Amino acid sequence: MFKSSNLVVSSFKWITILTLIALLGWFGGSFASSYLNKQDSVIKGDYSALLGKSPVLYVATGCPACKIAKEYIDNNNLNVEIRNISANPKWLQQLNGLEINTVPTLLFKDKLVVGFSEHSYQLLDKKS
Repeated sequence: MFKSSNLVVSSFKWITILTLIALLGWFGGSFASSYLNKQDSVIKGDYSALLGKSPVLYVATGCPACKIAKEYIDNNNLNVEIRNISANPKWLQQLNGLEINTVPTLLFKDKLVVGFSEHSYQLLDKKS
């Protein structure tokens, strides 16, 4: 009688320990991901050949970060051309040609910002 009871308690302890380890790993991964996404990712170069008169924002349909970037641009009345790579394969090829596989990507004449960082958008919008 006691052996089966001890086995259940022991099993419950191991299941609890393994669950806690898994949750800590998931939370740790989520924290690391959110920290990395907040880092400014600015790449300098000459991108003028891809631009018209204004900076370009590459976005994709259904992308939450793209929605935030577009809202920032709208709320600050910035003159930015929006290029949805989901709607136009040409724009996807342009972005891939830059060896960038992340949206949103904001493109200026001399630099681009990968991902959304309000800090980078603020700094770059003053210089554009």
